[in-house]
Amino acid sequence: MGHVPRGQVERLVAFFYHTDYEKASTEGTSESPFQLHARMFALADQYDIPELLLRAAERYRETCVNSWDSLDFLSSISTVYESTPASVVELRQTACVAIRKHLPGMLEDAVTAECFGKIISENPTFAKDLLESYIKNPLFGYCRTCRTDHGMEPLQTRCQSCNKGQGGLSNHWRPAL
Repeated sequence: MGHVPRGQVERLVAFFYHTDYEKASTEGTSESPFQLHARMFALADQYDIPELLLRAAERYRETCVNSWDSLDFLSSISTVYESTPASVVELRQTACVAIRKHLPGMLEDAVTAECFGKIISENPTFAKDLLESYIKNPLFGYCRTCRTDHGMEPLQTRCQSCNKGQGGLSNHWRPAL
């Protein structure tokens, strides 16, 4: 574990003892919640710790929903894409869903739009995944039956996960034509 930063090792130990890595006191480290969860996810993948993998992915997803900060989110993309193999897709999919939800508003702010452009150019796999997300699911919304975000059928806004027709589209989720 010589190449793992001390703060991450402390968080890993805290997870083993308390099943919670967020409360570990790590001196001198200040990272966004997005970075924290992405790094812990990568560490869990590297050392094959399934419980930590699930917890970090869940916390990353919750942060996307409950504590959105565009610039902090964008700063986590390189960690999400560069610290795990391409076959580990859970955080990558979460990142694509989150960016789709928030991208219209993000592009209205010049600083955030510039950062987004930089992230896209530095992470072509992220750009590819995002584009594929739009192609595979042109409409995306919240399913009242599944109670999660999924691709929607365009004509009936039917959830592609549970196949129920109770989807709700909001204006910022519709593709620009």
